[in-house]
Amino acid sequence: MKKIIATSLLALFVVSVSAMAGNVLVDFTPTVGERVDGTGYSGGQVPFSMEVARNPELGASGYGGDNAVFYGGVGATGSAAINLHKVESDKSVRFRLSGASAGDSAAGVYLWKKENFLNGMDAVNVSLKPRDAIIVRVRKFGAGIAGEVRFVIQEGDKMYISANAGAIPASYGRVYIPNPAKAKWFEYTPEETSVQTIGAAAKPTFQNITAIGVYLEMRKKDGGGNITVAFDDFRAKGTPVAP
Repeated sequence: MKKIIATSLLALFVVSVSAMAGNVLVDFTPTVGERVDGTGYSGGQVPFSMEVARNPELGASGYGGDNAVFYGGVGATGSAAINLHKVESDKSVRFRLSGASAGDSAAGVYLWKKENFLNGMDAVNVSLKPRDAIIVRVRKFGAGIAGEVRFVIQEGDKMYISANAGAIPASYGRVYIPNPAKAKWFEYTPEETSVQTIGAAAKPTFQNITAIGVYLEMRKKDGGGNITVAFDDFRAKGTPVAP
């Protein structure tokens, strides 16, 4: 009898937790037939833009899927340059820093705008509540690399970036923020030629969310050679605000 009661309570708990969780805003796992270039690569970088999408052309090499349209940019510091910005045939988005030396770094920021949010969330005021997790599945390629994952939100027209949520693993793994309100945040003002501009500590309200995404940075600690970061899954939840 006790076992039945315990099982019933567990089931009730699972249902309650599911009810607390918000709606899916972004569920990005692209479809693609073969490797295809992203948009905007020029002169060793992908200039940051929230107006011109940075994904491959829809339909090119079979590219598509939910939330296939994303924005952002990729840039580098030091002597090396970005020489790859693609969606690979394994359905991963990746960028590569070519000929990197110790101290060189690169970062990419990928953002999904409210106009492309799923489940009708494009038509309502969106907030982030406890259990509205943000998660990415990511990996790095290359030796002597330090990497970090941060998440980015936009409230109205103001952006914020989280503290480092975790290292980029050597094989695919998930890095996430389970509760945005418990994370540390900073002002974020990406520039056309630099996405690594992180400002002072800040406190978002987590209201009026107009974009959400991920920031991936890698730094060459020692030696030389190419270094690459790839992700093949990004998901974010949000909660509609009653009018």
